[in-house]
Amino acid sequence: MISFDQTISKQIHALGLGHMKVWAVISEIGLWFFIPLAVWVWFLYGWNADVARMIFLSIFIGFFGVMLMRSIIKRPRPTTIKTDYKAMFQWSFPSLHASVGFSAATILALLLVAQGGWILWLIAVLLVTFASLVSVTRLFVGVHYATDIAVGAVIGMMIGTLVYVL
Repeated sequence: MISFDQTISKQIHALGLGHMKVWAVISEIGLWFFIPLAVWVWFLYGWNADVARMIFLSIFIGFFGVMLMRSIIKRPRPTTIKTDYKAMFQWSFPSLHASVGFSAATILALLLVAQGGWILWLIAVLLVTFASLVSVTRLFVGVHYATDIAVGAVIGMMIGTLVYVL
């Protein structure tokens, strides 16, 4: 499995080699994109405190849950992929960008869809697409394995959904 993960990760990394600066920028600032969207969704709900709590809780659990998992699992970042990009944290599994991005995208998408209307559905799809793009950039810049991203995305979607449902 590790060999397969390394092979897939190298192949995806190779796809992004021609545009490393673009991927690095998206990777760095991509998650900040969700803050104005969260404020906008909160506004749609009339500054409802419950909505603000759901958004904050989803992102909070996504961040600190993954940091806790990383401190237990301690999977090193890829060394077989050569990159000049430097990640902030030492461990790679699961991906923090994927977890936080998908927890934010999921909770915001669910809140938008609950409001109804095709435009809000379209925005919800774009949010999940953007979370996917930010996550894939972590492979392009060479700081994650494919399984780091996949597991981080699943964790984020589960957190966003659970916070919404509960």
